Amino acid sequence: MPSPTLGVPRSNDRDVLAHLSGLTPKQRLADYRAGLYDRHQLSLWATHFPDEPPLINDELPWITLGLADLD
Repeated sequence: MPSPTLGVPRSNDRDVLAHLSGLTPKQRLADYRAGLYDRHQLSLWATHFPDEPPLINDELPWITLGLADLD
């Protein structure tokens, strides 16, 4: 199943950033929790709004999940 996106091509960071900038911090967090961003869009969010994404053990959740020991 493909990752949900904002309907904006990944390569067009300006459009993604314009969309993110048009949202309030609560809206961005709600969209994140709803799974509306792919990993690239999450990285843009974290880069441009570094105090907003939730952290797990001082790391971004989408990175932490890739590091988790699932055994």
